[in-house]
Amino acid sequence: FDPVKELNISLAAVKAYEGKTSVAGDDRDAYVACATYKIDADNTVGLNFTWMTSGMADEGDIDNFTLGNLGVYASGKISGFSYAASFDQQFGKIDMAVDDDEKFRGYGVTAKVGYMLDPINIRASFAMGSGDNNLDDNKIKEFQTTLSQDPRYTAVYEWQLGTAAHYQYLNLPGKKDRKGRSTGIANTTYYNIGLDYSPMKDLSLALDGYILRATKALYDGQSKNVGSEVDLALTYKLDKNLTYAFTGGLFWPGKFYTTINDVFDVGDKKTVTFGVHSLTLSF
Repeated sequence: FDPVKELNISLAAVKAYEGKTSVAGDDRDAYVACATYKIDADNTVGLNFTWMTSGMADEGDIDNFTLGNLGVYASGKISGFSYAASFDQQFGKIDMAVDDDEKFRGYGVTAKVGYMLDPINIRASFAMGSGDNNLDDNKIKEFQTTLSQDPRYTAVYEWQLGTAAHYQYLNLPGKKDRKGRSTGIANTTYYNIGLDYSPMKDLSLALDGYILRATKALYDGQSKNVGSEVDLALTYKLDKNLTYAFTGGLFWPGKFYTTINDVFDVGDKKTVTFGVHSLTLSF
């Protein structure tokens, strides 16, 4: 609803997960409130709040959990520059049947700028998700995510590999010290420069370079250097309803992976390559 012309408030209830009844974390429900205020035609600020609850299976040690995420963001254009920024703080807890409760204390930060030098759009971005290298203090300081397996920044590291995330309770419920894909910026800091170019009406190209680091080293002697990556995205409109797309990248693993080989094993690979082609027919 819109209390005033510039302000929009939205409320939603979401069934976030419904899986096997034998899995801890089954039956997650999320309740979301968003408020967006349009400062002017080009600039917007907003506030969002998510409260997630879970009915747990009988796992012995765990009863249930609640996770809150409070986020603020801003986006728009100023003097030809586009920008976007956000900050998220997490809280809540896991109720433990026997041990002390574990408290969520993760946070995430993003910042993006862009400038159009026609026909090329130049972009830069930074993101940091908190990490946690102490799993015995009853605080989960790693930024928690619940994401589908789709690319959000890098095509290789975040989409295809085990990331630097150490304790993703929502992706791997009830399991500490597990590695998974598609964990967003959990325990990850990245620096990005990118270019967008459309040489013709039906063709668009995007080239991105990333420097990736772990926000927290997880073990004594482990490097924070996750690696670097270059990605290419191409979209070509073959016909009115038919589009071809290519997404691919080259990832060069850093010492984060190679110093603790028994946990993060990339074998003898010095370069990880990935590419996917797709055709989309819309009607």
